[in-house]
Order: sequence, then C-alpha cells, then structure tokens
Amino acid sequence: MAVQIYLVHPKDNADDGARATIAEYIAARNGFILMASSYGSLIVAFDERYLSAIQSHHLVNFVGGVTLDPNAPGAAALRQLFAQNVALQLASRGAAAPATGDSAQATEDRFPPGYRPLRWPVRDEDGGG
Repeated sequence: MAVQIYLVHPKDNADDGARATIAEYIAARNGFILMASSYGSLIVAFDERYLSAIQSHHLVNFVGGVTLDPNAPGAAALRQLFAQNVALQLASRGAAAPATGDSAQATEDRFPPGYRPLRWPVRDEDGGG
C-alpha cells in the first residue's frame, strides 16, 4: 500500500483535545501530521491501508484525499511546511534524525534496498547552508 495525503475533519472542530487524540491515533499508525488548519481540520499523511480505521474513529467526521497542485501559488511553501513537520515528528520518534558524516551510512543501512530517505539540510554553525 502507499502513503497518501488526507484531510481529516473532527466531529467537533472546536475541541482541541479531540484533534490531539486523532493526531495521536494517526501517529500510532506511523502517520504524520502535515498541518493543522485554523478551522480544526488536520492535513495528514498515512498508509492507505489505515483509511477505514481512521474514517471509523469515533471523533472523526470526514476523511478525504488531498492532491496538491505543484504549480499552484503557495504550493512550494506548503511542501516546505509539510517537510519540516515530518522531520520534527521523525526526530521526536527517534526514527530518523538528520544524518551527517559516519552516521549517514549507519542511517542508510537501516532502510531496505532502493529506499531513498528524505535528506534534511544541515545548517553550518556560521548560519550557512
């Protein structure tokens, strides 16, 4: 199965606790919270095999697929925000921290052949790239 991007809208969009519970439910299935909207919805990414489980969660009102037009205004900024949020979640899970030096090879050895993990830029001490 494949990881897809979805909009998840809770039954009560004003309940921050419900939104946090839904986010934890998705994270427990190796999903990611890409963005939270001001209206209470979540933009998330998870393996499509969990779609029916997330749709049937008692706090969820709606789950629908999202397609981002790469040429739309603001698309690059959204992709960057999504990538930053995924990187933070990976680091907090201890799954994949930015790799440098000898640790880069050790990180690559943890992934199956053909897998290309995302590379996060590492900023130099002087602020350069």
